[in-house]
Amino acid sequence: MESYRINWDDGTTSTGSDQLLEPISHIYTEPGVYQAIAHVTFYHTQTGERVEKKCSPEAYSLMTITE
Repeated sequence: MESYRINWDDGTTSTGSDQLLEPISHIYTEPGVYQAIAHVTFYHTQTGERVEKKCSPEAYSLMTITE
């Protein structure tokens, strides 16, 4: 993975690059229904291509919700 950008659907985003050493977390300040969408860019070392993938609840999600 080269970079990521997450739209948390509450007006905030998270961005980062390189390897994820810690889980990404977010706290919603208001109760509600949200659809977080992540855009992840991968770099293919053999071809030099960069590919962006959109990850949404319809495609794939692994979330832990705590109160």
